[in-house]
Amino acid sequence: MANIETSMRRPTGSVLITGANGFVGRHLTQRLISQNIPLKLVVREAARLPAAWRDNSNITVVELGDLGACADSELAGALTGVDAVVHLAGISASRGLDPQEYQKQNAEMTDRLCLQAEKSGVSVFINMSSIFAVSGSTHAGIVSDETPAEPKTEYGRSKRAGELYVNKLAHKGMFAVSLRPPLVIAPDAGGNWKQLMRLAASGIPLPFASLDNRRTYCGIETLVDAIMVLVLQNWPASKSGSYALAERGAVSLADTLRLLRSGMSVPRRLYYFPSFVFGLLSGMPGLGARFQSLAGDCEIDARRFYETFEFEPENELADLIYQCGKEYACRQRRETEGTT
Repeated sequence: MANIETSMRRPTGSVLITGANGFVGRHLTQRLISQNIPLKLVVREAARLPAAWRDNSNITVVELGDLGACADSELAGALTGVDAVVHLAGISASRGLDPQEYQKQNAEMTDRLCLQAEKSGVSVFINMSSIFAVSGSTHAGIVSDETPAEPKTEYGRSKRAGELYVNKLAHKGMFAVSLRPPLVIAPDAGGNWKQLMRLAASGIPLPFASLDNRRTYCGIETLVDAIMVLVLQNWPASKSGSYALAERGAVSLADTLRLLRSGMSVPRRLYYFPSFVFGLLSGMPGLGARFQSLAGDCEIDARRFYETFEFEPENELADLIYQCGKEYACRQRRETEGTT
C-alpha cells in the first residue's frame, strides 16, 4: 500500500463514519483509533458500540436511528466540525426487499448526506458503493472502470444512483470517491463468505473440483488500507470518481475451497461431477443466486485505483483466502473451548 506515515495529512476536523457498527465500519474505526484520529461515529444504536469506543474521549458518538428517516437538521448537526466523511451505512442485497427501500437508504440518503456535507465545508467524501453498481453477480469478461455501468439488480441500481450524487461533489471542488468492491472477505465476514467458510469447515465431500470459474474478492485489510489512503493523504478533486477496488488476480470456487480447507487443516475432499449438476444448482429457488454469486465468473481489474493513488495490496489473494480459513478455524476452536 501507499506509505501513509510519510505522506499523511492531519484532518482539520473529525472523520465522520456512518455505519460504524457494521462489518467494514468496525475494522475502519479500529484502524483510525490506532492513528489517534478524532472520530464521529453515526450509528443507529450507541449501545451496540464497544464500551471502549463509547468511553474514548477522541470519539463522539451520534445516535440518529434510521438515517433514512432522520431530519436534515440532524445530519447538519452531526457534520459540525467534520473534515472527512466515510459513508458506509446502507442496506445490502437481500431477497424480498421493497425496491423503494433500496432507493431510500442507498441513493436518497447518500444524496441528503452529500448536500449537508457540502454545506458544512467537508473536504473529503468517501462513499461505499459496490461492483453491483456496474454489473451483476456474474460478468462475461473482466470488469474494470472502463466497463459501462449496467447494474442488474435494484440494489445495484441504488448504489449507482448514490455514486452519481457523490460525483456532483467533485464537480463543486470536493475530493469525492465511490469505491466499488466485490465480495469483501475476512474471517469475521458475514453473508456468502461466511456460508462458504462454514461449508469448507464442515469437511463434507463437495462436487466442485471441475469448476474453473474466475472470481475476484477484496480483503477487508485492502479495503481499509484504501480508505485510509484516501482520507489521510492530500488528493485533488480531479482524482475524484468511482473506482473498482479488489485484490489482484482471480480464483475459482474449487481453488477457494482448497485454500480455505488448507488453512483450516481440513481434508480437501473435492470431487468431479458432470457439468449439468451445476446447471441444476443454478436453477434451484433460493439457492441459484447464491450459487452463481460464488461459482460464476466475476474477474475485476482495479489497476486504475492502484495507479491513481499509488496503492498496492499487501497480500496475495490466495494468501488472504488461506488466512481466512486459518483464522476462522482458530475462532471456532476458541468458541468451542469457551462453551465446554
